[in-house]
Amino acid sequence: MDQTAFEEKLRETQESKAENAVLQPTAKRDKLIEYLLRINSHGATSPFDFNLKKRYEILRVGNADRLIRKRKDPANDVFKFVASLEEVFDIVKAAHEGIGHGGGKKTIAEVKKKWSNITQEVCYLYISFCEHCHQKKARKVPKGLVVKPVRSHHIFSRCQIDLINFQTLPDGDYKYIMTFVNHFSKFCVLRPLTTKKAEEVAANLLDIFLTFGAPAILQSDNGREFVNAVIAELSTLWPELKLATGRPRHPQSQGAVELLNGVIQDKLAIWMQENNSKKWSVGLKFVQWQINISRHGTTGHSPFKATFGQEPQVGLGSSVLPRSALNEIATEEDLETFVENEEGGEDAVTGAAAEVESDEDAVTGATA
Repeated sequence: MDQTAFEEKLRETQESKAENAVLQPTAKRDKLIEYLLRINSHGATSPFDFNLKKRYEILRVGNADRLIRKRKDPANDVFKFVASLEEVFDIVKAAHEGIGHGGGKKTIAEVKKKWSNITQEVCYLYISFCEHCHQKKARKVPKGLVVKPVRSHHIFSRCQIDLINFQTLPDGDYKYIMTFVNHFSKFCVLRPLTTKKAEEVAANLLDIFLTFGAPAILQSDNGREFVNAVIAELSTLWPELKLATGRPRHPQSQGAVELLNGVIQDKLAIWMQENNSKKWSVGLKFVQWQINISRHGTTGHSPFKATFGQEPQVGLGSSVLPRSALNEIATEEDLETFVENEEGGEDAVTGAAAEVESDEDAVTGATA
């Protein structure tokens, strides 16, 4: 990625918009913060002051004042920060790479979780400079396949398993990838396999079922005979478990499965290149995470949120704490000390991913 070229083009596009630019240099953004602090102290005295107060507010985080969009419901609305021109590259880069170089819509959705003024145009501009995205092969679904999701009535009604052959690029003893997808939430679990035998597939499915629950219907495009063998093996491991065999080669899901397999292989190839590693069995865990945190076009939510009811957290990294503070916090005691020393107490870490409970209950239930 040519950061310099991206930032030059970004500046050109913003300068062409003149006063309508949504991204301003850091100095100008910080000047708005100064104006708001004055308005909060002495009151609004001009149309400019009233307009500024209507659009923005200040959030005190650590020793810094952050500019955020005005919330209609401060008690429930999430914080949406205002980015400066100089911050954009790092913000979009983190979002884009965090979802495994997903497309424009998924990158935008990820950015919009925390930032209010980074537009669709900016995200697509970044992707146009992304070398990994240029290298990805355009995968087309074979003619005759309908890419239409199966409608499931609830989260445990139908799941599908599929196998991806990686024998040409073995990782030690691992030669296959098992893909498990919940049709309702689109949540997927990826597992490396040494063989495609029913015994090994069943052992991995048992671990998944005992973690998330088991579906009523188990489907696979590998054939009904394969699924029956897997179900028979599962029955010996868990006699109480009863599963129905789904229709093989289901016309509504076959194309979607092939697309997902292509996405998995693309993201896995990028992970291996970025990490200079051939251990794709390790990369699978990160690819699974990237897929599950990305907004799905069918549900409108990430598979993670559709499954668990909230977006995933990455420790304190998902909080509003400044990076300088994060680098100094290693223990729960450090976090409590930080909170107690800051004005606003709980407000300083509202939106933090972790729950911190001290003897005095200084912070409880802080969530992003």
